[in-house]
Amino acid sequence: LLFYKIIDLVLLQTVIFFFFFKQKTAYEMLRSLVGSEMCIRDRSNTHSTYQKTKPEQDDHAGWVFRNESDPPITNVLGNGSFPSEGCIPDTVNNCKTVRELYELSGFPEVKFSVPVLWDKKEKVIVNNESADIMRIFNSAFNDLSTNPALDLYPEALRPQIDNFNNGLFTALNNNLYKCGFAKAQAEYDVAVNIVFEQLDKIEELLDKQRYVAGERFTEADIKLFVVLVRFDEVYH
Repeated sequence: LLFYKIIDLVLLQTVIFFFFFKQKTAYEMLRSLVGSEMCIRDRSNTHSTYQKTKPEQDDHAGWVFRNESDPPITNVLGNGSFPSEGCIPDTVNNCKTVRELYELSGFPEVKFSVPVLWDKKEKVIVNNESADIMRIFNSAFNDLSTNPALDLYPEALRPQIDNFNNGLFTALNNNLYKCGFAKAQAEYDVAVNIVFEQLDKIEELLDKQRYVAGERFTEADIKLFVVLVRFDEVYH
């Protein structure tokens, strides 16, 4: 907990959330609600299109940093034209790729994923999992937050929240991505059927109670909202 209280942190994430959805991510919404924005002084957004990270060394393709004013780029196959709208470069370490951050940190990870919560003083990755970052924002900065009394992961409701996160929400979210990345119609058909099955189950749940975990607003509602609000625009 003391480690998380270091105020010199930077949040790095893919600009895909802004480029396609034009909205905040779930952990950003939670951070705004509890009032811990000032605890993260810097932020960077990668480009939404993978690029070769070390073409002279290997074939890995991943997230790269760009300036918003930079010209459009193609994908790794040389196709398309993708603008740098919403991109914010790494102004802390001047890294050109997320891979460089992981290697600088010595983090034992080969996927080089985002989001990344980065400690500016120690030059290490604090966390790279969205769900964990939400929990960090929820309580780790209470001494510095403007609304520390708001607990979006209350102990009394944790079984219900965890059950939803690990069950209905995971099934919904995972299969939405499977729809988007399906390489065959059969794969898409299986995933999309599961998506609508989960939506029906969620609707049944919310017919019985005001919020996902009962009568109190929690992190589970934020995660669900972020998926549902972009469903028609992006997924469906």
